[in-house]
Amino acid sequence: MLQTTENTTTTGRGRPRKTGWPLLVELREAKGLSQQALAKACGLWLSQIGRWERGEVAPDWKYLPVLADVLGVSKEDLAKDIANIFCLS
Repeated sequence: MLQTTENTTTTGRGRPRKTGWPLLVELREAKGLSQQALAKACGLWLSQIGRWERGEVAPDWKYLPVLADVLGVSKEDLAKDIANIFCLS
């Protein structure tokens, strides 16, 4: 199973807040891919990758197979991490 890197900041009230999807950044960089190269390899828009990495939106589940294939991980591991990061479970 993949290990996620905790990436938090605090809100104005001192509560921790997740700030993005660090696993996506880690996997992309490990493959030596820029956001643009990952977007092109997956047939996605560059803005989609950036928004996911910043944690603005969760990726649609339909993109998991191609992301997993390009990044060399299982779609199940990506799904678990997405559910954790974006509180979808």
